Amino acid sequence: IADTLALIPKDKLYILDRGRRIYGQDFPSVCQAFKKDVFNALTSGAGLLAKYKKLTLIFPSEGHAPPEIQRGFTVFCDKNGFTSEILDHPPLKIQKHEAYLVIDDNSLVTIVKQAQQKGYELGKQVGVISYNDTPLKSVVANGITTISTDFNAMGRSVADLILNNKKDHMENPCNLIIRGSL
Repeated sequence: IADTLALIPKDKLYILDRGRRIYGQDFPSVCQAFKKDVFNALTSGAGLLAKYKKLTLIFPSEGHAPPEIQRGFTVFCDKNGFTSEILDHPPLKIQKHEAYLVIDDNSLVTIVKQAQQKGYELGKQVGVISYNDTPLKSVVANGITTISTDFNAMGRSVADLILNNKKDHMENPCNLIIRGSL
C-alpha cells in the first residue's frame, strides 16, 4: 500500500477509518482507534457485563478485522478481572451466563440462533455485543448491543478537513450502543 500511496500527492489524499497508525500521520486522517475504542466501550458497559461469568471474543482469523480489537478486549478483561477467551469461530455450544463479542455478522447469527434454540434470553442468560452498528441490529432479537464508530461523524469530519483545507489527524468517536442483548 505504501508504494501506491506514494504515487498520490499528499494534498490529494485523506485516510479514513483504518490505517491511522501506519499512514494517518503522513496524510490528513479521520480514523478509528480500535484498541482504545474497544477498551472504552467495554469499560462503559462493565456494569452490565459484570453479570456474566466469562467474556468471549469471536474474532475470525480469515477476516480483515484489525488485531487492535483483540488487544483492547484483552486489556479490558485483564484490568477488570474478567475470565476471557478469544476464538476464531463461534463455539459449538454457547454457555449460559457468558457474553460474546462478535466481529462478523455470520458469527452473530450463529450465537443468536444457538441462544434461541437453547431458550436463553439475550441480555439475561447470554450477552451479545456486535461490532459495527447497522439498522438491522437495532431490531433483531429485541436489539443487539453494538460497539460502533460514528460513521456520520466520520463523514462530517472529513468534509470539514476537505472544505477548510485542514491537515488534521483525528480519531473518530466510538460508542457502546446498549440494547436488549446485554
